[in-house]
Amino acid sequence: SALGSDRCSCKGGSFWNSQQEDCNFCPENHFSDKDSTACTKCPDNSTSPRGSNQCACAAGEYWISPSCEDCKENTFSSFNSTECTQCPQNSTSAPKSQRCNCPAGKFWLSG
Repeated sequence: SALGSDRCSCKGGSFWNSQQEDCNFCPENHFSDKDSTACTKCPDNSTSPRGSNQCACAAGEYWISPSCEDCKENTFSSFNSTECTQCPQNSTSAPKSQRCNCPAGKFWLSG
């Protein structure tokens, strides 16, 4: 506990339970940042295991606390991303894509 503080500091994925005077893990499909006194439910269509500091967003989205945001046009993401990736040169994507579309005669290699 910090000097002069009335509670201990809890790491992300847990919260301070004042009744038990202890840090408790957030339940499944909830998250918390460091030093939280409560957990927040993950947004619809996202998940998290017990004790998480973020939620896993669907492909085509990225996590930016406290929500999942759609990837913009000409970017993409896979499941559980914290950012969108720019499409390679000469390829495109619609908003909220999990891959880019290649020009004729080329194909997408996931990697």
